Amino acid sequence: ITGKQVSLRRPGHHAPLDLNVGDLVEVVDDDLVLQGQVEPLRQVVGIDAEEARITLNAPPATARDDRAKHPLLRRWDHAADPAAPHGLHLDEPSGSAKVWAGDGSSHGHSTWHLEDGVHVEFCQPGDSDF
Repeated sequence: ITGKQVSLRRPGHHAPLDLNVGDLVEVVDDDLVLQGQVEPLRQVVGIDAEEARITLNAPPATARDDRAKHPLLRRWDHAADPAAPHGLHLDEPSGSAKVWAGDGSSHGHSTWHLEDGVHVEFCQPGDSDF
């Protein structure tokens, strides 16, 4: 990890990186995981497949390039969609994902379908919710 650039280790020299420009990722290590810390998401803005190196929109916040701490780049399967008004968007500069409760037509409810029948519903709190 050097600034916004992250070098990746891959199983074989010709194996694809399985990353695309625009993908959302987070960089974690043993310390972050064991302490339950949450890292801001970053967006892939460049890929050098020959060197197995990617460039992020911002440097990872606290993950270090210490192999003893097992740094890990985790790709999120849900991509940002700037064209979708209530889709996933990254807040700059925090890197957090914004989620809207409702899309204007669902009375304050928003359902995200993930995979294998799993979905998550976000609701705006009511007047008496505490």
